Amino acid sequence: MRRDHGEKLSESSVGRILKGLKERALIEISPSASRVKRHREFNGHAQPWTFKEYDKMVLGERVQIDHMSAEKNGLQIKQFTAWERKSRHLFEQIFESADSSDAKEFLLEFVKNAPYPILSIQVDGGSEFRDKFEEACDELQIPLIVLPPASPKYNGGVERSNRTMRACHPSSL
Repeated sequence: MRRDHGEKLSESSVGRILKGLKERALIEISPSASRVKRHREFNGHAQPWTFKEYDKMVLGERVQIDHMSAEKNGLQIKQFTAWERKSRHLFEQIFESADSSDAKEFLLEFVKNAPYPILSIQVDGGSEFRDKFEEACDELQIPLIVLPPASPKYNGGVERSNRTMRACHPSSL
Protein backbone atom coordinates (compact mmCIF):
# COMPACT_ATOMS: atom_id res chain seq x y z
CA MET A 1 0.00 0.00 0.00
CA ARG A 2 2.80 2.40 0.84
CA ARG A 3 4.75 1.64 -2.33
CA ASP A 4 1.81 1.60 -4.76
CA HIS A 5 -0.63 4.08 -3.20
CA GLY A 6 1.37 6.10 -0.68
CA GLU A 7 -0.84 4.80 2.16
CA LYS A 8 0.61 3.70 5.47
CA LEU A 9 -1.20 0.87 7.27
CA SER A 10 -0.21 -0.82 10.48
CA GLU A 11 -0.03 -4.61 10.76
CA SER A 12 -3.08 -4.60 13.02
CA SER A 13 -5.09 -2.62 10.44
CA VAL A 14 -4.18 -5.12 7.74
CA GLY A 15 -5.18 -7.94 10.11
CA ARG A 16 -8.57 -6.36 10.81
CA ILE A 17 -9.20 -5.86 7.08
CA LEU A 18 -8.30 -9.46 6.28
CA LYS A 19 -10.44 -10.75 9.17
CA GLY A 20 -13.44 -8.76 7.91
CA LEU A 21 -12.98 -10.06 4.35
CA LYS A 22 -12.73 -13.61 5.65
CA GLU A 23 -15.89 -13.25 7.79
CA ARG A 24 -17.82 -12.03 4.72
CA ALA A 25 -16.45 -15.01 2.72
CA LEU A 26 -14.74 -12.69 0.24
CA ILE A 27 -11.38 -14.39 0.76
CA GLU A 28 -10.19 -17.79 1.98
CA ILE A 29 -7.17 -18.49 4.10
CA SER A 30 -4.45 -20.31 2.19
CA PRO A 31 -3.77 -23.88 3.36
CA SER A 32 -0.10 -22.91 3.62
CA ALA A 33 -0.88 -20.03 6.02
CA SER A 34 0.36 -20.52 9.55
CA ARG A 35 -2.21 -22.02 11.84
CA VAL A 36 -3.13 -20.88 15.31
CA LYS A 37 -1.51 -23.08 17.91
CA ARG A 38 -3.86 -24.82 20.28
CA HIS A 39 -3.33 -24.13 23.94
CA ARG A 40 -2.59 -27.08 26.15
CA GLU A 41 -5.58 -28.41 28.03
CA PHE A 42 -4.95 -29.26 31.66
CA ASN A 43 -7.21 -32.19 32.45
CA GLY A 44 -4.56 -34.67 33.59
CA HIS A 45 -1.66 -34.52 36.01
CA ALA A 46 0.04 -31.43 34.51
CA GLN A 47 -0.79 -27.98 35.85
CA PRO A 48 -0.21 -24.50 34.41
CA TRP A 49 2.82 -22.50 35.51
CA THR A 50 2.40 -19.89 38.22
CA PHE A 51 5.00 -17.45 39.47
CA LYS A 52 7.04 -18.35 42.54
CA GLU A 53 9.99 -16.44 44.00
CA TYR A 54 13.20 -18.31 43.19
CA ASP A 55 14.70 -17.62 46.61
CA LYS A 56 11.72 -19.39 48.23
CA MET A 57 12.28 -22.62 46.28
CA VAL A 58 13.99 -25.55 47.95
CA LEU A 59 16.39 -28.12 46.52
CA GLY A 60 14.62 -30.27 43.90
CA GLU A 61 11.70 -27.91 43.37
CA ARG A 62 10.78 -26.96 39.80
CA VAL A 63 13.59 -28.85 38.13
CA GLN A 64 13.74 -27.56 34.55
CA ILE A 65 13.63 -30.19 31.79
CA ASP A 66 13.94 -29.51 28.07
CA HIS A 67 15.21 -31.15 24.92
CA MET A 68 17.10 -29.96 21.88
CA SER A 69 17.93 -31.41 18.48
CA ALA A 70 21.42 -31.42 17.07
CA GLU A 71 23.21 -32.81 14.06
CA LYS A 72 26.82 -33.92 14.02
CA ASN A 73 28.51 -35.59 11.05
CA GLY A 74 25.12 -36.29 9.47
CA LEU A 75 23.81 -37.96 12.62
CA GLN A 76 20.64 -36.46 14.09
CA ILE A 77 20.39 -36.65 17.90
CA LYS A 78 17.95 -35.47 20.55
CA GLN A 79 19.33 -34.39 23.88
CA PHE A 80 17.22 -34.21 27.02
CA THR A 81 18.55 -32.03 29.83
CA ALA A 82 17.44 -31.53 33.43
CA TRP A 83 18.74 -28.56 35.46
CA GLU A 84 18.17 -27.91 39.15
CA ARG A 85 18.42 -24.26 40.22
CA LYS A 86 19.72 -24.49 43.80
CA SER A 87 22.50 -27.03 43.23
CA ARG A 88 23.09 -26.17 39.55
CA HIS A 89 23.04 -29.92 38.97
CA LEU A 90 22.84 -30.81 35.28
CA PHE A 91 21.78 -34.21 33.94
CA GLU A 92 21.83 -34.93 30.20
CA GLN A 93 21.07 -37.92 28.03
CA ILE A 94 21.02 -38.46 24.26
CA PHE A 95 18.28 -40.27 22.32
CA GLU A 96 17.53 -41.01 18.67
CA SER A 97 14.09 -39.41 18.91
CA ALA A 98 12.23 -37.10 21.26
CA ASP A 99 8.77 -38.51 21.88
CA SER A 100 6.94 -38.98 25.16
CA SER A 101 8.32 -42.50 25.71
CA ASP A 102 11.90 -41.19 25.35
CA ALA A 103 11.08 -38.32 27.71
CA LYS A 104 9.66 -40.84 30.19
CA GLU A 105 12.82 -42.97 29.94
CA PHE A 106 14.91 -39.83 30.56
CA LEU A 107 12.78 -38.91 33.57
CA LEU A 108 13.11 -42.35 35.15
CA GLU A 109 16.89 -42.31 34.68
CA PHE A 110 17.11 -38.76 36.06
CA VAL A 111 15.05 -39.60 39.16
CA LYS A 112 17.21 -42.69 39.76
CA ASN A 113 20.49 -40.71 39.50
CA ALA A 114 19.56 -37.36 41.07
CA PRO A 115 21.42 -36.73 44.36
CA TYR A 116 18.30 -35.01 45.79
CA PRO A 117 14.56 -35.72 45.83
CA ILE A 118 12.64 -34.36 42.82
CA LEU A 119 9.84 -32.26 44.33
CA SER A 120 8.43 -30.85 41.06
CA ILE A 121 9.33 -30.50 37.39
CA GLN A 122 8.72 -27.66 34.97
CA VAL A 123 8.67 -28.11 31.19
CA ASP A 124 7.60 -26.24 28.08
CA GLY A 125 4.38 -27.34 26.37
CA GLY A 126 6.12 -29.67 23.91
CA SER A 127 4.42 -32.89 22.83
CA GLU A 128 7.33 -34.92 24.22
CA PHE A 129 6.22 -33.88 27.72
CA ARG A 130 2.67 -35.20 27.35
CA ASP A 131 1.19 -38.71 27.40
CA LYS A 132 3.76 -41.16 28.79
CA PHE A 133 5.92 -38.47 30.39
CA GLU A 134 2.94 -36.97 32.21
CA GLU A 135 1.77 -40.45 33.27
CA ALA A 136 5.25 -41.18 34.68
CA CYS A 137 5.20 -37.95 36.69
CA ASP A 138 1.79 -38.94 38.02
CA GLU A 139 2.97 -42.45 38.96
CA LEU A 140 6.06 -41.00 40.68
CA GLN A 141 3.86 -38.39 42.40
CA ILE A 142 5.98 -35.55 41.02
CA PRO A 143 3.99 -32.40 40.22
CA LEU A 144 4.40 -31.39 36.55
CA ILE A 145 4.28 -27.66 35.82
CA VAL A 146 3.88 -26.53 32.21
CA LEU A 147 5.16 -23.11 31.11
CA PRO A 148 3.01 -20.71 29.10
CA PRO A 149 3.60 -20.75 25.32
CA ALA A 150 6.64 -18.84 24.01
CA SER A 151 8.19 -18.36 27.48
CA PRO A 152 11.70 -19.85 27.40
CA LYS A 153 12.77 -17.20 29.92
CA TYR A 154 11.09 -19.21 32.69
CA ASN A 155 13.28 -22.22 31.80
CA GLY A 156 16.43 -20.11 31.62
CA GLY A 157 18.86 -22.53 33.25
CA VAL A 158 18.18 -25.44 30.94
CA GLU A 159 17.93 -23.13 27.89
CA ARG A 160 21.37 -21.72 28.78
CA SER A 161 22.73 -25.25 28.93
CA ASN A 162 21.31 -25.94 25.46
CA ARG A 163 22.98 -22.78 24.14
CA THR A 164 26.32 -23.83 25.64
CA MET A 165 26.06 -27.26 24.04
CA ARG A 166 25.33 -25.67 20.65
CA ALA A 167 28.37 -23.40 21.05
CA CYS A 168 30.57 -26.44 21.78
CA HIS A 169 29.35 -28.11 18.60
CA PRO A 170 29.20 -25.43 15.85
CA SER A 171 27.62 -27.83 13.35
CA SER A 172 24.61 -28.28 15.66
CA LEU A 173 21.24 -27.07 14.50
